Amino acid sequence: MVSDCAPSAPAVCVGSRVCVRTDADSAEFQTGRVREKRAPGGMFGVDVDGASTTTVWVCRAQLRLLQASLLLSLAAVVITDYASPIAPV
Repeated sequence: MVSDCAPSAPAVCVGSRVCVRTDADSAEFQTGRVREKRAPGGMFGVDVDGASTTTVWVCRAQLRLLQASLLLSLAAVVITDYASPIAPV
């Protein structure tokens, strides 16, 4: 699931899975992982999945965080909370 707005700077950590718009004039995003973060300018180095270049530098406005869907998150909670072994009688 892709967030519909640019994340706050503290929400983007090195290693975060993101979608990145490599062309500011395009509406197309590609998936990748944050490799480096430069705080003063708000620039992020992203390794785009399947790209031949090493790192693409983008501003925060060109990033979207990838998030697990709510249904998958709820299913994981239910499974871990209620999936305990039955004690022998």
